[in-house]
Amino acid sequence: MDVNKYYQAFLYLKGIRKGEPILLSTRIERIHNNVEAAKELIIRFSIPKSYHKKVSPSSDLLFAVRINGETKDKTVFPFNDKGEQRYMGTIADLGTFSPIFGLNQTEKIKIGNLDELKQAKTWQ
Repeated sequence: MDVNKYYQAFLYLKGIRKGEPILLSTRIERIHNNVEAAKELIIRFSIPKSYHKKVSPSSDLLFAVRINGETKDKTVFPFNDKGEQRYMGTIADLGTFSPIFGLNQTEKIKIGNLDELKQAKTWQ
């Protein structure tokens, strides 16, 4: 499975409103069936060490995902719009996500193509 086809993570060192997206590498850590016999997927991504000292309270992480329904017709969600792939995305505030600062994640989920999700105006 081409992970980058369905899952992408972008780091914004100065925040999504001021920074440029840095594509992070992602990989599937494991897929297993849970008690309800549904498949569960765990995706791992990491911030390269070269950026560790640059992460600040204003840094954000955009995570975008498409869900493959494993149907005969290869249905994915969100559905394509005019032939264009769309993703569900959310922003994690890394300033409060790191153990040093506690934990706080934006609860908003947006749907759009990757270019739309990477724009600050989408998250206003």
